[in-house]
Amino acid sequence: MSDVWYEVRPLRRLDDSRGWFLKALQSRHLGGRPFGEVYLSVGAAGETRANHFHRRTTEWFCPVAGSGTLYLYDTESERRAQVRFDAAAPVSVRVPPGVAHSLVADAGTELAVLAVADVEYDPQDTDTYSVAPERIRGVSP
Repeated sequence: MSDVWYEVRPLRRLDDSRGWFLKALQSRHLGGRPFGEVYLSVGAAGETRANHFHRRTTEWFCPVAGSGTLYLYDTESERRAQVRFDAAAPVSVRVPPGVAHSLVADAGTELAVLAVADVEYDPQDTDTYSVAPERIRGVSP
């Protein structure tokens, strides 16, 4: 089994007097996977979003406002990791199928995350499987 079960790519944010610009994901980063959808997820201060994994879908996440933590849990190997999210120092994180993920906004700030999925959401076949946040984070309930 490979030691690389998720991928973090540092990004270059360009700031000037007008604001900032960021290329969160480019087609070459999709690794030949198809495009499904782009969405924005915003978590309220101190709150948790996601707490699930997909069997077919790969997702890429990039913080665009606020700060927090992306928790990862490989449902096969039971490995865990966490990636710090801060819009001032953005990264792009690839989360492959079988890796549960949980986004937690820091206290006092919302966490807005731009996401790309290679499979479009289908309410008849959601490909979304819930996992308790305690299991993802590796803490007792």
